Amino acid sequence: MSVRSMEIGKSKIKIDPYQELAASLLRQFEECQLLHVKREFNPIADGLASLGSTIAFKPGESIRSFEVGRLEQPSFVIPEQVLQAESRETPWYQNIKDFLQTGTLPPEMSRKEQRVLRHMSSRYFILADILYRRGFSTEYARCLDANEALEVIQEAHEGICGGHVGYQTLVKQIVRAGYYWPTMQRDCHQFVKKCIKCQLHAPSIHAPAAYLHSVSSPWPFSMWAFDVVGPINPPASNGHRYFLAATDYFTKWVEAITLKTVEGQHVVSFIHKNLLCRFGIPHDMFLIT
Repeated sequence: MSVRSMEIGKSKIKIDPYQELAASLLRQFEECQLLHVKREFNPIADGLASLGSTIAFKPGESIRSFEVGRLEQPSFVIPEQVLQAESRETPWYQNIKDFLQTGTLPPEMSRKEQRVLRHMSSRYFILADILYRRGFSTEYARCLDANEALEVIQEAHEGICGGHVGYQTLVKQIVRAGYYWPTMQRDCHQFVKKCIKCQLHAPSIHAPAAYLHSVSSPWPFSMWAFDVVGPINPPASNGHRYFLAATDYFTKWVEAITLKTVEGQHVVSFIHKNLLCRFGIPHDMFLIT
């Protein structure tokens, strides 16, 4: 409590409520002792107290107020909205469809572009006024414009049967369903990258390594750790060059044998004779690599 500020007339009015609050809090304790803490031993509180005096305000200037609100849900949760594709004047396949229907080519195209369009049109055909593309893996695929393509992507990725798969799997599913447009790879990739649910719940494959945690055993001989040591030079007189050891997590009891070579049948025999027949079936077994 600052006594100097209480001696100033204007400041005394502002300090009275704080003084009354402090007195009411002191009455709740049977014994209370006030100690003076020097500035060098309380640098954080001293810095906060003197922070306001370091800011210079011009005459008539006041501190802008901030409104503190409480969010009802996390900031990354946004309401689901139906995605709307950017409307285009003409679909990408309009020139191909016109050439198949009327045999005319756009006059603004060069001869090279017209030749390419004729060659591309050989892989398309019209059925019931709908353009289809002949494919290698499927008999034919329906050509979609921008709006139809976005609806198909949305339904395949997060619809009734959608599993929020990756963009490569999403492209394969759309191809198997019998749809085609030239930018399938790019559109599916961009859609999956912007999917909110995928960003929240997908596994973090690039997450940093976590700290190691100690593993505790609930009861003796319930958790065993296995380790193979070797090859050891020089070998033993019987030619054994490896150690196979098992350590109990609870009691730190060690069971070990020596081997010439480490094979699966040796490990199975060691577990059966040295662990199962002596200590029972363990709950967990770990191999230290």
